[in-house]
This record gives sequence, structure tokens and C-alpha cells, in this order.
Amino acid sequence: MQARRAPFGKTIDRKFIGAAHVEKFVGAPAGNYESVLFKTNFEHKNPTAERVILIKQPAGWRVIDYKMY
Repeated sequence: MQARRAPFGKTIDRKFIGAAHVEKFVGAPAGNYESVLFKTNFEHKNPTAERVILIKQPAGWRVIDYKMY
């Protein structure tokens, strides 16, 4: 995630838009996923939507995908 965001500079602000439970995710086996969406303003790019996909594991949630739109 850091490498993808680095060219845009520091995060100015981030606003939670919403989250959705997903059981199927393209390219991954069926499971317990959460898709979280943010509206983010960066120092050199704003506004941008960020989507984070998490998977529920026995030890807790783990990020498996991150995209900027």
C-alpha cells in the first residue's frame, strides 16, 4: 500500500464512505471478506477513492488487496 500511495505525498484527510461484507472476491476462494471504501485527499492528488479488502483469519483481519481510483 505504501508504494502505491508514495507518489501522491502525505495524506491530508480520509473519510470513511462505507463497508460491505463479501463472501466471494475475484481471484480468491470463497471466504469471509470485508470491502472498505474511503474518500482520501493527498498532498499531490485529491480526491481519490481507496478500497481495502480484508479477510477474516483466526488471528484477526488481514489486508489482501488495496486499490486507488
